[in-house]
Amino acid sequence: MTDLLEIATIITTVISFMVAIANIVLLVGLIRIFHSSYRKIKAKFTRGLLTFVTFLLVQQLFFLMGLIALNTFRQFSAGGPIFFLNALELVALIIFYRTTRE
Repeated sequence: MTDLLEIATIITTVISFMVAIANIVLLVGLIRIFHSSYRKIKAKFTRGLLTFVTFLLVQQLFFLMGLIALNTFRQFSAGGPIFFLNALELVALIIFYRTTRE
């Protein structure tokens, strides 16, 4: 039983790492889009979106550093919920990115 939990922990960690990288790539793409728009328009709303996405990027970088440096997913019970929250963020960012690109 312990071996199965260790395998599940490793799989969760690897998938969480991949999801975090995907989130970072999408956030950097959104920052580029909003920065380009802000330089042209100078709209307060665009500046707010740029700030919002920048804070999400910082949060995601801290998550990734914690995943790597602190190895926070040693306990599967903690890794599962955090992984699902990060996966939900990925879905939301994909929708946000696709909507922004249109």
